[in-house]
Amino acid sequence: MGSNISVLPVLSRTLQEADFSYNILREVGEDKFLRARKLHHLNLAHNHIREIKERDFYGLKTLHRLDLAHNSLHTVAASSFIPLHQLRHLHLQHNHLTHLDARDLHALSTHAHATLHHNPWACQCQMLAALTQLQACPDCKHKRIPLNCTERDHQQEVSSLLRTCLHAIQATQGLQDESDEDLSEEQDVGGEAQTGGAVLIVPSLVILIVIGVGLACGYRLYKKHRRVIRSTFSPVFCGCCSGGGGGANNNNVNHHHHHQEASQLRSGELQDSDTETEM
Repeated sequence: MGSNISVLPVLSRTLQEADFSYNILREVGEDKFLRARKLHHLNLAHNHIREIKERDFYGLKTLHRLDLAHNSLHTVAASSFIPLHQLRHLHLQHNHLTHLDARDLHALSTHAHATLHHNPWACQCQMLAALTQLQACPDCKHKRIPLNCTERDHQQEVSSLLRTCLHAIQATQGLQDESDEDLSEEQDVGGEAQTGGAVLIVPSLVILIVIGVGLACGYRLYKKHRRVIRSTFSPVFCGCCSGGGGGANNNNVNHHHHHQEASQLRSGELQDSDTETEM
C-alpha cells in the first residue's frame, strides 16, 4: 500500500489478503493470480488501471471482495468477472465505465453486490436495470449513492429513466395487444368469407352430380327398353305421316309404310339380338 508499485508481483499460494491500493499500477496483468487459490480480499483501489482483460482474475475462485474504485477504468472485457464464483463485494465507483457485458452482469447479480456510482453509464434501459439490481443491497440501503447515466452530455438519474422505460414498455405492450386483436379480427373475417364461398360451392357440386347421375340412369333405361318405346310411339308417327288425300291411296301408303316399319323393326331386333349375343 502506497509503495509506488507499477507491476503486480506473483502472489503466493497461502496469501489470503492483498492490498495494492495507492500505487501507480496501470494494469493488472494476465495470469497473476493462478497460484493465489486462497486469496479472499484484493484491494487495487486508487491506481491508474485503465482496462480489465478477460484473464486478469483467473485463479481467484475463492475471492470474496474486489476493490477497483478510484481508477481510470474505461473498459471491462467480457467474461472478466465470471471466474469469481465466490465474489460477494465488488467496488467499481469513481471510474470511467459506460458499459458492462451482459454475461458479467448476469453472473454477478446471482451472488454479488456492487458499488457503481460516479461512472458515466450509458442510458440503456436493459443494462441500467441490471446495474440497479446489482447495486441493490438491503444491508447498505441507507448509505447507497444513486446511480446516474450520461446521455448527450447530460447527467440523468437512473431511477427516473427506468420509470420512463417502464411506461414505454407498457405502451408498446398495449400497441402490441391492439395489433394482435386487429390481426385476429382480420383472420375471423377472412375465415367467414372462405366459409361462405365453400357454402356456395358445395351445393352447386351436389346439383351437378345429381344431374349427371340422372342422365346416366336415363340413358341406360332407354337402351334397355328402346324396343318397347319404339313400338309404343310408332303409331303416333304413322298417324302424322297420313294426310288429307284419297282413302285407298292413303291406305296403300299406310300399309306400305307399316310394312317398312315392321321390316325395319325386325332388322333392328335382329341386330340387337346379335349385339347381345356377341356381348
